[in-house]
Amino acid sequence: GWGCGYRTLQSICSWVKREQELLAKSAFRDVPTLREIQEALVAMEDKPSSFIGSRDWIGSFEICLCLDYFYETPCKIIHVSSGSNLKDHIPDLVKHFKEFGSPVMMGGDTDNASKGVLGVCLEPAALLIMDPHFYDKNGTKDQLQRDGFVTWRTLDTFI
Repeated sequence: GWGCGYRTLQSICSWVKREQELLAKSAFRDVPTLREIQEALVAMEDKPSSFIGSRDWIGSFEICLCLDYFYETPCKIIHVSSGSNLKDHIPDLVKHFKEFGSPVMMGGDTDNASKGVLGVCLEPAALLIMDPHFYDKNGTKDQLQRDGFVTWRTLDTFI
């Protein structure tokens, strides 16, 4: 029942946490809970106090704020006005995955369903997408792939 932006944020946080632990060889902050995310956005004065406990969605901007707040990891937002313009940003994504490797949040405007981008294929141009709408705690890799929650999507399938 929660917005997909929260789950995308938690997926990215999980990757950042693991990466920080591998580099420092020590434990870092756990992945924030939904309530902790909401409390952080209120503490940063991005949201009113009534946001805590609500089912209001978060988007790319809030995800950037939270990654910096919880993990001191600055982010960049690239505005892509339509799916047909995605091809222009493939070099940015390739560079990101080579330099950083973390999942990338995607979604907004007319396509407001959050997605996690996990990789890039150059030929044919496609993105490896993690759909955060999956909610089975006992799901398997095979089930995720079979049901399309982790899948390669060619650029022409994006709004």
